[in-house]
Amino acid sequence: MLHIRSISKAFGGRSILKNLSLSCDEGAQVVIIGESGSGKSTILRILAGLEEQDSGEIELNGKDISAFPPGDRDLGFIFQNGNVYSHLSVRQNLELAISNKNTGNDFISQTSHLMREFGIDHVLDQHASSLSGGENQRLSLVRALLRRPKMLLLDEPFSSLDSTNRRSARAFILKQLNVLGIGSLLVTHDPGDARDWGDQVFFLEAGAIIQTGHWQSLFERPNSTTVMKMLSYFDPIDIEGTIHSKEELLYFQAAKLPLKIPLPPHLIQRFSLRNGDRGSLFYRPEHLPRGQENSASSTTSLSGKIERITGLGVQSFAKINVDSLGIIYAPCSSASKIGTALSVDFLEAGICYWKAK
Repeated sequence: MLHIRSISKAFGGRSILKNLSLSCDEGAQVVIIGESGSGKSTILRILAGLEEQDSGEIELNGKDISAFPPGDRDLGFIFQNGNVYSHLSVRQNLELAISNKNTGNDFISQTSHLMREFGIDHVLDQHASSLSGGENQRLSLVRALLRRPKMLLLDEPFSSLDSTNRRSARAFILKQLNVLGIGSLLVTHDPGDARDWGDQVFFLEAGAIIQTGHWQSLFERPNSTTVMKMLSYFDPIDIEGTIHSKEELLYFQAAKLPLKIPLPPHLIQRFSLRNGDRGSLFYRPEHLPRGQENSASSTTSLSGKIERITGLGVQSFAKINVDSLGIIYAPCSSASKIGTALSVDFLEAGICYWKAK
């Protein structure tokens, strides 16, 4: 088990990590997600011993490793662009990994299984500079695993791969780590990595953890607009207005739109909403019902002209222009036509966040 306790780090007077603490269970696949500059890579470099924290401690399996040199921490590290020696052959890269660990075991017996499992046994005698991006990444992983780390640290390892190879690489590497019983801590800015990789996800903003949980819980119940926007496929729809009450029921009245939306009890309780509260309701386009063309308007619907149609898996989405709201995306039929009017229902079930004014 890994414990990070009250880690702080500043560079040139600028605070990068702020009293950060988190724990990772043994064998768990953990993700830290955040925007560029949030401090993700700094966390990994401190864990690996490549940077020294200003304060705080690191404990791995009950041992304080805060002052250990990198080679004594039993942590593997995969850099963003791999960490192989391009001027050496694949075989020489792997021999270095083994000799540095001083295992004394035979080279072939240690590498053959991993090379086969990672699909690079055919490049053993090739020059590392001749490898593809995916092969380079897999070689980096084999090198790290030959050291038999207690945990693997991965710094945006899929950023150089196209979307297809990115998905397959995530699934393949995750399977291998689970088979080997090795946990990992992966940092990324890609929601797809967080969704597919993490048993537990930590959301980092400006050097501090602002939300943690499984990806699905962060997606469905974000605790800030930062989390909500970063984990959305499309820009969330922001509607300003005021909370009103009628016959002991609360509803949302939009400020510049003809929308009057009843509020469900769970939302009222979650955000402690009261009559007279002003703020913004946020909807995710993915949570809205499919829009209807040329449908009659109502107090819970808006309409706009379709300007473009795009896809997300099997569902089509229309880019529509709504008066007093602007451009939004909404689910539509695959048969919808550009230029036609699309009516979208803003039901209470689609609300994902409330931000008070």
